[in-house]
Amino acid sequence: MSSVVTYTLSRCVKCMKCVKACPSGALTMENSRINIRHERCLNCGRCITACHNQGLLAKGSTLDDIKCYDYTVAMIPSALIHDCSSLGEAGELFYAIKMLGFDEVVDITAIEGQLMQEAQLLAESSPESSLISSVCPVINRLIETNYPMLLNSVVPLDYPSEVAAKQIRRRTKDKGNVGIFNFCECEAKLALAKYPYGNKQYEVDHSLA
Repeated sequence: MSSVVTYTLSRCVKCMKCVKACPSGALTMENSRINIRHERCLNCGRCITACHNQGLLAKGSTLDDIKCYDYTVAMIPSALIHDCSSLGEAGELFYAIKMLGFDEVVDITAIEGQLMQEAQLLAESSPESSLISSVCPVINRLIETNYPMLLNSVVPLDYPSEVAAKQIRRRTKDKGNVGIFNFCECEAKLALAKYPYGNKQYEVDHSLA
């Protein structure tokens, strides 16, 4: 998985807070600038939070990418919907997102719940073993890089955005060139898309912060 973290030298004050905050040793200071070792980056966003000068930012796609498609779909995760205080406010959120230029806005909360239920059933069917069920790219990447001995305990779950995108592809196959955009609540999920990182294995075309 590609790193979504980008560095802006002009904003960096060389305080090293980002280096200290990184849990995987992906950041180093070299030649008076921060170097990002992309193969070690977890996309957890701790470095971005630690930097108060916006020297480090998370890069995803932009709304300009909507223009590249005949039909566009925005997927909204439960984490964003849960920030709404009422169903009415959630409806206003969906309407506002559609007004950004999307043809359709889809709530993927049900798919997230379905995947968690599947993981729970697997855990109940194997009470003698400890299983790890995660749809968080940070946790999955951390296990892959730092704790490979746990890989056999990880439940093979698809990411909710991918399950939803596959369903949307089947349903909209007569719409021409369909662009699927995932609205992300965290930096880690920005990499779960084809662009701009070249992850051709994903069904999601773009992720938006």
